[in-house]
Amino acid sequence: MKRLVIAFAFLFSLNVLAQEIKEVEIEGMMFQSMTQSDLTLAVNVQKINELGKYYALNMQWVNAAGTPVQVNSYDDIKMTMLQGNGQNAQELPVKMYTREGYLQAIEARLQKTRRMSALASTLSVAETAAKPESDVLDVLIDVKAEAKEQENLNEMLAYEDDELTQGYLTPCVLAAGETKLGYLMFERQKGKILHITVEVDGRSYQFVWK
Repeated sequence: MKRLVIAFAFLFSLNVLAQEIKEVEIEGMMFQSMTQSDLTLAVNVQKINELGKYYALNMQWVNAAGTPVQVNSYDDIKMTMLQGNGQNAQELPVKMYTREGYLQAIEARLQKTRRMSALASTLSVAETAAKPESDVLDVLIDVKAEAKEQENLNEMLAYEDDELTQGYLTPCVLAAGETKLGYLMFERQKGKILHITVEVDGRSYQFVWK
């Protein structure tokens, strides 16, 4: 009987939690939203196609209370990723980037791209030397190398520091009546389900994003 009561209480708590989460549209994207004690948190997970494996955790905070709230967007946000199915399923921690860590990760990616481009150019020259009779190949290699160089330049220009971190969430104090919208970056590997937990001022916000 005791087990039955516990099971019922657990199912009831899940039902209450499900009722607290609402689907809302913010700037053209669908968010999951939860309100506790006049503090509303809405989350959305979005793939950033230009950055490959990087995803953004978009968050909107709405403080309808009469007092300010401390938001620590790095230490108070935990995310785990569910990998596998059935008995083999396991939850793995997801690394959330700080502003500085995000910029370092992007710079490392750009350096790798530049190294790969340089290697491709070297291989192309070697291929040309092995086939000196192919004037057409010469032209194609030059065009390809120039196009790759321009692509790298465009990529670097598109992701300057100011643009990369515009709207990036940093620890802050959310004033009474204030609304804040921003994002954090993370890498998503093979997981299909994300468990997002945010602890703010003693309140726990939990979301499941598939």
